[in-house]
Amino acid sequence: MGTSELAKADQLLLEQWGCDLDAIGAVLATVINWPTGEIGTVTVTREDPVAESAAWSGLPTDQLPARLDAGQTARDTAGTAPRR
Repeated sequence: MGTSELAKADQLLLEQWGCDLDAIGAVLATVINWPTGEIGTVTVTREDPVAESAAWSGLPTDQLPARLDAGQTARDTAGTAPRR
């Protein structure tokens, strides 16, 4: 039996961004309810979401910074990433 499409996507994320779907989910689940200021933003250090995501999810911290880097890149280059 072949590899599922979800497993393939997870592997591609790991290869390209250094994280998998679990790491993405952990970071998003951690920061979604953070309080924000009047304009809907919050300023944190890079370590804040990594530490909280690792504590919440139990995932290794070496994957979580990769997700933060990928998120920054994705936001800065939205619409310009090459498609496979």
